[in-house]
Amino acid sequence: MKRRTAVAWTELGALRGVFAWLVLGVLVAAGCGEGDASVSDGDADRAGDTDVEFATDGDGDGDGDGELDAEAAESWDHGRVEETRPRWHFTPRSGWINDPNGLVFFDGEYHLFYQYAAEGFLVGPVEWGHAVSSDLLHWQDLPLAIPYDAELGNAYSGSALVDADNRSGRCPDGPCIVAVFTHSGGNSGGQKQSLAVSRDRGRSWELQADNPVLTDDSLADFRDPKVFWHAPEGRFVMVLTAGRALRFYTSANLSEWVFASEFAQPADFESGKWECPDLFALPHPDGSGNKLWVLQVDVFSGGPQGGSGSQYFVGDFDGTAFTPLADGGPFWLDWGKDFYAAQSFSGLPETDGRRLMIGWLNNWSYALSTPSEPWQGAQSLVRSVALTESADGLRLRQRPVAELEALRGAAFVELDDVETSRAAAELAELSMAAFDLELEVELEAGAALGLILGEADDGIHIEYERDAGELRVDRRQLSGGDFATAYPGLHVAPLALTDGRLRLRILADLGSLELFAQDGICVMSEYVAGDVTRTRLSLEGRGTLRITRLRLYPLASIWP
Repeated sequence: MKRRTAVAWTELGALRGVFAWLVLGVLVAAGCGEGDASVSDGDADRAGDTDVEFATDGDGDGDGDGELDAEAAESWDHGRVEETRPRWHFTPRSGWINDPNGLVFFDGEYHLFYQYAAEGFLVGPVEWGHAVSSDLLHWQDLPLAIPYDAELGNAYSGSALVDADNRSGRCPDGPCIVAVFTHSGGNSGGQKQSLAVSRDRGRSWELQADNPVLTDDSLADFRDPKVFWHAPEGRFVMVLTAGRALRFYTSANLSEWVFASEFAQPADFESGKWECPDLFALPHPDGSGNKLWVLQVDVFSGGPQGGSGSQYFVGDFDGTAFTPLADGGPFWLDWGKDFYAAQSFSGLPETDGRRLMIGWLNNWSYALSTPSEPWQGAQSLVRSVALTESADGLRLRQRPVAELEALRGAAFVELDDVETSRAAAELAELSMAAFDLELEVELEAGAALGLILGEADDGIHIEYERDAGELRVDRRQLSGGDFATAYPGLHVAPLALTDGRLRLRILADLGSLELFAQDGICVMSEYVAGDVTRTRLSLEGRGTLRITRLRLYPLASIWP
């Protein structure tokens, strides 16, 4: 595996350093914790034998000083690099990112931490990168938060919380942020849970002297802690992964942890190792004021389209153990192939009323070989999630955050109650790099709708067939999809209509596609391979159907 020196942004840092690029998009990642050595469903070897070129911090020393390497400056077309960068998804300036970590809201800022490897995953150390935002769109890039530690190892996935009442004893001078995460490897070996504290709004971090605070030498896989304060029981709760099971621990102070319970994979559901858990309460959609708990956990293999994926359960949590409802899952959080390591924000004010979630847009079947430079990897769009009563029972509804609409320009197309041919003619005149499409279609029995992003022989094909009750994303025609054998494919999600109308919202960016169907009951996230900086949009129908509403908006870039 070759190392490659990254583009450095010294002079531009003062400007572009204030903007990192938000959530979704192109490729890459490294699963929560260390993950498996290979994908168990045979999609691809995790380390792989591909000739992947990873980026570094600029001069190859990993210190982030940003000195521009002369060879890199000559070999890269910097204008082209930025032309192909996702417009509104978070990407690193250079280097590799994967799992979002430590998502927390504090003092008017959303904090996005993420797994970061300046020299590339499996090449150099993994640390916590860091960015903040006031609007979930524009991100200020901050220095590394949690670095590699020679004794304790890589800083792998975890969570963060605001300790406003000094329950941990580590915030005597007022509210501070405490990160709880997995240290992996180092001189001490193994996987163990550690703490880091910031007392200056996340600008600097102090590893705690009593690290690690939780170990279990009997477990090879022991990682990705999600920690929160459980008010009814008056104690902290930690849920982390242990192979194909989750373990729950409790603590009064984040230092001494007591094992509480275990939740294992259902006997009738087999997948790869579990990673990146999350646990949170949401209002019951019946309006009673009661709450149900959502337990989200990712599978390293066995996802809905092969490779990795993200699933969830709905049930109850009593402060000690999680109990799923009789019909409480598991359900797929995202039916696309590229959504993993999902995490939700802690510390949101009650007046916000939302549960906000973000994931990594990639799949471990090919993550190490996704082609882009000098960065590799992107986060998804921030989503608001809530429980809803669907035709199939209680499910999570996911919607793009309302803040995204601030990036919209004037609508390119606005149509109501028109024939498919009229809509197709107007769309055929357009070409755009990033857009937001709202589409409602009335379909009679036997009808089908088709959309193509790009060209017919080099694009993403989206199809819905009413009689089959299936939403399909077909990536087999993409010319850039030959970078990995596991990439091309036809991805299918079950989607029945209740009123004969299909409602789609398609968010397309350079390198990615996020599709929200039936107001977010069904979501498909896809990494779009290939060097496409302008996208055509074609529409066609079969049988009897009518476009009842269509709005197409361009989306502005989030960086200068």
